[in-house]
Amino acid sequence: MNYFDYYKKNFSRRIKFTKKYSYVYRIIADEINKYMSSNSRISIYCAGHSIITNYLKFKSAYVGEIIDEFLCLFKLNKNIFKLKENKKVDEVVVCDLEYASNPVQKMIDLNRLLNSDGKVYIVSNNIFWNPFFKLLEILNLKFRHPRKNLISSNFIENLCFLTDFRIVKKKRFLLFPFKIFFFSSLMNNFFAKIPFINYFCLIQLFVLRSNNKEKLCLENLKTSIIVPCKNEEKNINAIVKSIKRIGSSTEILFGDDNSSDNTLSEIKKNLVKTNDLTIKYYKGPGISKAENVYKGFNLASGDILIIHDADNCVSFSELDLMVRTLIEKKLELVIGTRFIYPMEEKAMRSFNYFGNIIFSYIFSFLLQQKITDTLCGTKILHKKDWLKIKKQCGSWGIKDKWGDFDLLLGAKANFLKLAEIPVNYKKRTEEESKMTNVFSNGLRMLVISVISFFKLRF
Repeated sequence: MNYFDYYKKNFSRRIKFTKKYSYVYRIIADEINKYMSSNSRISIYCAGHSIITNYLKFKSAYVGEIIDEFLCLFKLNKNIFKLKENKKVDEVVVCDLEYASNPVQKMIDLNRLLNSDGKVYIVSNNIFWNPFFKLLEILNLKFRHPRKNLISSNFIENLCFLTDFRIVKKKRFLLFPFKIFFFSSLMNNFFAKIPFINYFCLIQLFVLRSNNKEKLCLENLKTSIIVPCKNEEKNINAIVKSIKRIGSSTEILFGDDNSSDNTLSEIKKNLVKTNDLTIKYYKGPGISKAENVYKGFNLASGDILIIHDADNCVSFSELDLMVRTLIEKKLELVIGTRFIYPMEEKAMRSFNYFGNIIFSYIFSFLLQQKITDTLCGTKILHKKDWLKIKKQCGSWGIKDKWGDFDLLLGAKANFLKLAEIPVNYKKRTEEESKMTNVFSNGLRMLVISVISFFKLRF
């Protein structure tokens, strides 16, 4: 009996088991929904798991079942489309990799189907429980599939290498597969997240991102440089003189944040509009540097967004290399680090220096990659990725007044690829640093760090 004939012969029994454990599929969908955009066009591949479609949040979906008889498991009033060769999808849910006859070819085909920054969710049983699952199959308490591949972390890592993906999240969940008031919630929402106990969860989820296939050329992209300003009248002229086009054209957006000096007048003196370069200004909200920058990001028309601090402590000339690195290395966030090259004397106050060092260790732990400078004002990202990050801004327990933590944590939450580039950091020649009230700012940043740890991990 071949593969499809087996499912056709046993489809009613498979449907019976699927419906019996519908609670399990709801929990799986809830887990995927944490990472999936509700505006996504998705594709789902199942071997009698398509009941999960009823609980997923998406804009439209293609459902691929191993046999058509299983399609009765999901509600037909969902927005379901037919898969076409020239149509791409944003995200893919794979529930049948354990049972696929050729997992490598399947993932190669899926990568062709995905948009350039698409995600794949691979759902499988925790291999620790395979002997127990085998026993349940013998006792007819679990549906028996005709074949079962061993889906381990090592297998997925090798699969990614072969098919041009990368793992961005690994997770085990679901300790108790039955719905019992309070007890199920206690087991699955609390005990399942405790490190050692988590090893015994029944389901494993791998979130994969396709390695960026898009070949971008900086000469075809427009850049927007956001310069947040508050009482920086003596620095405006120096910034304007240092400006050069980056990419096909560049716009500079000065965000005057209710300055009490002549900053706005200085900006207005330097407004320019040519084919290559445009200088504009906007009225900042007067709340914080973060809100000022975010407003600039939202107003920007460029493909690439750049933050350049008005103190000019990082030279404008260093931005070109950072932007080219973002494009050529297919990154999604580039941040400057001031702690590699020697700083000019008195470029940074002692308390600020040690605070930066402390938070670099904290964020290296949070982001699970080495970060040496979280608070450097020079940061570069794609506009399309800002639209993802902005949804998490302000959601880390307390408002981030400076915006650096929002961007870093938002990048982590959206599985964006980031890297640091060393910059030369000079002392201010004009005006005063706005990074004052070191203790209260440090306490605010510490609260964000603690809350983000629980939000990202649990």
